[in-house]
Amino acid sequence: MKFQKETVINVHVAENSPLANKTLKEAKIPDETGMWVLAIRRKGKCI
Repeated sequence: MKFQKETVINVHVAENSPLANKTLKEAKIPDETGMWVLAIRRKGKCI
C-alpha cells in the first residue's frame, strides 16, 4: 500500500473571487485542484 502525504490548509475566499457565491459542486474544487473541502466556516461558525 502506498501512503499519501496529506496536508490541511486554511483558505479564505475573497468576495471578488471566482469561487464566491458558488456551491461546492459549481466550484469543482476536487476536479480543478485535486483538493477536498473538509469544512466551511462562515461568520465564525462551521456550516
